Amino acid sequence: MSSLFISDLHLSAATPRTCERLIGWLESHAHVARDLWILGDLFEVWVGDDTIDDPLEREWLEPILRALRAFSAPPNACGPGKIRLIRGNRDFLLGARFAQSAAITMIDEPAEVTIGGVPTLLLHGDTLCTDDVAYQAFRQEVRTPQWNAAFLARPYAERRAIAAQMRDASRAAGATKAAAITDANPTEAQALLTQHGVRRMIHGHTHRPARHQYPQGERFVLTDWDFDVPLDEGCAIGATRGGGLWVQADGSVHQSI
Repeated sequence: MSSLFISDLHLSAATPRTCERLIGWLESHAHVARDLWILGDLFEVWVGDDTIDDPLEREWLEPILRALRAFSAPPNACGPGKIRLIRGNRDFLLGARFAQSAAITMIDEPAEVTIGGVPTLLLHGDTLCTDDVAYQAFRQEVRTPQWNAAFLARPYAERRAIAAQMRDASRAAGATKAAAITDANPTEAQALLTQHGVRRMIHGHTHRPARHQYPQGERFVLTDWDFDVPLDEGCAIGATRGGGLWVQADGSVHQSI
């Protein structure tokens, strides 16, 4: 059974080309894979599942939800597909209502799975960026149940405003950091491979698609899907932007455009 892996789509009302590309991609790949893993940052921002009720957000969001549901029940020889999602740093507030609306199963990270006979570790990837001390401290703060509950108790409009401020602050801080600080720490990656006893790791977050080899195994970094951003302004390699990894039943890995 083949599995597909994607991440970092950053979907929003401001990314119509990326939204359209994902819908077409889901339709064209429903017949070749039974499993789809979304490894974080499906959305640019998610301030709570009541986003689904916002008429302006619903206009672009409903076609995405419909395409995800269709993937989970394609009328083809592969039978019903299954979509699993690991939350990212942009959409860690995705909840049960969204999962039901999209026919998605939420999975906590890191997830240990066997894909094509290969023990594999799946995660979003931001926890590997241990050199970014300020970000890790921020992440630890906002991932607590207390912070989540307090934030979700605020009015929807207020949450949207706070999220916009946080996103602007993150971009400003990122512009002053060296590239190595915002990338995955190789020592941390090797330690995680050893700790979990796996031979393969797949993650996103950094927008630096690559295949890294270690004595313990291999690490695949997924590409972003920012089709609405000009190539000379994005972080991804233009030739590999969009799509993801296709791991076949024999364990071999291929790029899926």
